[in-house]
Amino acid sequence: MQKASRLWKLLTANYNQGTKMKNAKEFVSDLRDTFDTLYDVADKTTREYFATKPSNDELMGYFKIRLFNERWNMVELSQAVANAPVDTPMEELQLLAKQAYDEANHFRMVKEVVEHISGVEADLAELAKTHGKKMPSQG
Repeated sequence: MQKASRLWKLLTANYNQGTKMKNAKEFVSDLRDTFDTLYDVADKTTREYFATKPSNDELMGYFKIRLFNERWNMVELSQAVANAPVDTPMEELQLLAKQAYDEANHFRMVKEVVEHISGVEADLAELAKTHGKKMPSQG
């Protein structure tokens, strides 16, 4: 839950400054602008990477890292839902749970890409040794 709270504070830090609070449409518009900018940067860097025509070994390295990033996101969001205070609004829990489900799908899709490139079933335990990272919830 702390991660979600930090994200919310980060996203809303500049929205309640001054004497006038933004209305919902202004707030959503500003969020969209922020996320559109982040998306554009991610899209540009991804296109640049793939334009280099990386080798299969480079692709495997890239997707193995992505695989465990997606797993990390899935696990951390699931733990946020599981550890949420009993008075957490149901809508917030549902949104976090839906995001965890999305991350689980991303994890599955990236695993399928790794298996497609390698031609063999991914050994997640073995991949975790070299490409997994310790999650904050693991201490």
